[in-house]
Amino acid sequence: MGNLCRRLASRNFLGVMFSAILAVGIFPGKPSVAQAASMAIAGVTIHINAAKGDYLFTSASPAWTFRGTVGSAMRHIQRSSGRDNLGAFKEIKFTWGPTSHPRTGVLKCYMHSGTLLAGITGASPRTVFPDFTSIPSKLRVLSFKNAVFAGPEFHAQADSMPWVLFNRHADTAIISPASAFLISRLAGNAKTSIGAELNPNVSDSAAARMRWTILMMGHGIRRTLNFWGHALDRLYNRPRIGNEGNVVLRNFGYWTDNGACYYYNYVPKLGYAGTLEAVVRQFERHKVPLAYMELDSWWYRKSDRFVDGTLLKAKAGKFPPGRWNIYGGIWQYRASHQLFPQGLGAFQKKLGVPLVCHGRWIDPHSPYHKKYAISGVAPIDPAWWKSTADYFARSGVIGYEQDWLNDIYQYSPAMQISRHVGDDFTGNMAAVLARHHMSLIYCMPLPRFFLQSAATPNLSMIRCASDYFIQQRWRHFVYTSSLAHAMGLWPWTDTLMSRNTGDILLATLSGGPVGVGDQMGHESWSNIRKVIRSDGRIVKPDAPLLPTDQTIMAEAAGKHRPFVADTCSNQGIKTTYVFVWRQKGDHPSVRISPTELGLPATGRYIVCNYFTHAVRHFDAKRPLTINLHVNQWQYDIVAPQQAGGMALFGDLNQFVPMGRQRIAKAAVRKSGVSLTVIVAKGEKSVVISGYSKHGISASIRGGSVSTSADGQTGLFTVTVSPSANTPEQKDYHKPIQEIAVQLSSR
Repeated sequence: MGNLCRRLASRNFLGVMFSAILAVGIFPGKPSVAQAASMAIAGVTIHINAAKGDYLFTSASPAWTFRGTVGSAMRHIQRSSGRDNLGAFKEIKFTWGPTSHPRTGVLKCYMHSGTLLAGITGASPRTVFPDFTSIPSKLRVLSFKNAVFAGPEFHAQADSMPWVLFNRHADTAIISPASAFLISRLAGNAKTSIGAELNPNVSDSAAARMRWTILMMGHGIRRTLNFWGHALDRLYNRPRIGNEGNVVLRNFGYWTDNGACYYYNYVPKLGYAGTLEAVVRQFERHKVPLAYMELDSWWYRKSDRFVDGTLLKAKAGKFPPGRWNIYGGIWQYRASHQLFPQGLGAFQKKLGVPLVCHGRWIDPHSPYHKKYAISGVAPIDPAWWKSTADYFARSGVIGYEQDWLNDIYQYSPAMQISRHVGDDFTGNMAAVLARHHMSLIYCMPLPRFFLQSAATPNLSMIRCASDYFIQQRWRHFVYTSSLAHAMGLWPWTDTLMSRNTGDILLATLSGGPVGVGDQMGHESWSNIRKVIRSDGRIVKPDAPLLPTDQTIMAEAAGKHRPFVADTCSNQGIKTTYVFVWRQKGDHPSVRISPTELGLPATGRYIVCNYFTHAVRHFDAKRPLTINLHVNQWQYDIVAPQQAGGMALFGDLNQFVPMGRQRIAKAAVRKSGVSLTVIVAKGEKSVVISGYSKHGISASIRGGSVSTSADGQTGLFTVTVSPSANTPEQKDYHKPIQEIAVQLSSR
């Protein structure tokens, strides 16, 4: 660090003595010209040249420098320390600009993480701060474009966020707004300059308030992105909702949104309500319980104009016209009497499962404008949300899907220039629904809505790809899941057809909600049963399926490597799930090392192809090689090989064989491996598969067990069955039995 400072001084950056120096993260034993005035914090150094108005951020690892300027001399330099939601910090404050209208800057670094925040108050709408005019060279960029569903892109645009900068070693820096998410943006090209600014036309009062930008540096793209998201959530004290945090996340459901069979469509002789009642009965006959039914925009009364004012015809011409059968904004957010003559609550009681209800924008001419505060097309009045939530509570609704967020933002101009409008829209929505214990889902989001979730405690799910999940959406979905996961949100694929094995597999691997929109008689019950236990609980991984760092770096560099993504379960033994897909133009094969999957290079692993059960050995000396045809994909289970040569794959009747909803606990013992297996109501037994060169022996408490083994392949199965005396427990109100199993190699 001292060498860096001396080099800068030799270039005359320090030609004038610093009026103040804040030096943080000076490592013991390394000399520095700033040591006499240093404040040591984790690996980051901040310098300011008050005479020139320059500031400098450097990190020790990676050895990067971000240099910026305020364009004039700094005054009133103050150094201080404190503590907030991110922990202990040290900071330097200064002012600049006209004495009649000074601006105050804050450069803050956190003592245990090295996280950097840059804040500004008293600014004009056109003030850029921080304004980095020199950044590390030869960095590539991943961002999420300012478009519906925030797709990935490998260049920087003003309204895309965050900007993820990285080199070929996966050293990473991430910069984004840390406040005022709905009116903030980034500027520059992420090659020679990066700045933080406000949207055009932001009001003077909004610009004058304190706003923050976050800069985080570290190693690993996914790792640093996750640290960045956790930091934003901690800043706002937002609790993260686990992937079993509500009914929609925990259990299997049915969707009627765009792409589903019964989207603005029903069986004429049954009517809409009768059709959906028949769907539920169909699932009951096949012993697949539905935990909820999603009602999309067809269920309520809408206007005859689109959000841009275009006059609309009936959405489904073969059905009778009416306010339900049109595609405009909300006219009255109540169930259509044409579809539900007795009301939404009566329909829900007859249906027998809870509802998740879709909502869009408020039509500009809706009578709601006379009663409630509505900004553009966005309801910001807590009274509107209270009326809506009260209606939901009377009608058996457990979740709300806020759709059309991109158009709500575009056609509510005040949301783009005023802090309180966007905060009122998202905050009042979340707060009122939370009081009724209703889950909240975002749909059609821009990237700024992902970041806004830091200040939205009740939000748990967000759509990460376009309508109707099919193979063409996979890449977008898995990439944007990285942004969702960083922000503590669970990715939602949208509706899908259960016969499309790859689609329903990826939905399950997302860790988020899983639901289908099949036509009655066209379901794949075998695929659906791979998603869930017999009680409807989704057996899922601990985290979403995400692209590996090597995949991101290859695509950013224009290399045509097959797409590799992974996730895992870890209840004591980490099991990794690897999905590889070859897109058009990709090379026919890919080699994957343990470190690409976040596994120790010194370990030994057994890989099981989920669909063929072919077994391979895998370690640093023998990377996993996968050969694929165009648009072909492969799904593998990677299990660590334990002492004695045993490896566990789990319940291969589930897409996620070692999911904690099936394997509650797993541990390596001297004598082998111990498991706690969950058997749901209606299941007579559970079959656990694995690998052992020397065969397997098993013992259990509270049931019966049988084993079988294939001496040629090394594959074994252990069938576990509860007995009449096996105690029953409750798992989110569902009866289950847990059986302790001890396995050892012979």
